[in-house]
Amino acid sequence: MRAHGVVGQFRVIAPAHQELPGAVALTIVLERRKALCEQAASGSELVLANNTTEIRLLDRTFADPDRPLIATRWVVQTIVDRDIASSIPQGAMAHLVVNADGTFTGNTGCNNMGGTAAITNVALRFSGVFTTKMACEPDRMRLEQAVLGVLDGDVNYEIEADLLRLRHSSGKGIDLRAER
Repeated sequence: MRAHGVVGQFRVIAPAHQELPGAVALTIVLERRKALCEQAASGSELVLANNTTEIRLLDRTFADPDRPLIATRWVVQTIVDRDIASSIPQGAMAHLVVNADGTFTGNTGCNNMGGTAAITNVALRFSGVFTTKMACEPDRMRLEQAVLGVLDGDVNYEIEADLLRLRHSSGKGIDLRAER
């Protein structure tokens, strides 16, 4: 069996020899075989099968569960400024770790950082943020400014599988991926 992608809240699993190029193809396959398929659901799995094919749909929370906020190394992937998203500079790496003791550590892409991160159900309250004071090339300094612009005061967060979205009320944000 091999995973072929995510459709809605389900991860599509099919035999390795059977290619399903995407959600559109899956929809066509399901529609075409609708009358011929038997359906069986159990727990986090939906199985569609006929005499020649079996397709298993796994609930996303089972197939790719949310990573824990605490003690996960989250690596910055995207910088968000209102409706504009941009990638980080090539070769740069910024990351964040929220610790169980209410602190956080990380790197801005230029300098090491740390501070306090109080956790609520939907927000992190960053305070006492500090960094080392090295000068870096302009692209890395812009990354640092973007990261520090988000880690200021109350920041809404959302975790979906290995993606952490941080959004500040100013419209600035960062998207981070759990490091493997």
